[in-house]
Amino acid sequence: MAADWRSRTNDITYLLDMIIQEYAPRILEGTLQMTISSLEYSTYVGRVAIGAVLRGSLQNGQQVPC
Repeated sequence: MAADWRSRTNDITYLLDMIIQEYAPRILEGTLQMTISSLEYSTYVGRVAIGAVLRGSLQNGQQVPC
């Protein structure tokens, strides 16, 4: 796979790079915005939310006010 379909190559590096470039997540700056798909409660850690971050970012173990 290459940028020019007539060029012969022995690997698919170009194809994989193009997939990453096109579909890599884009981080939008701003306050946290998250779509929650599952909400649970743990007696050890409290509320646990699972979902997709649409704007902003989270760090591993970060506490977020509800």
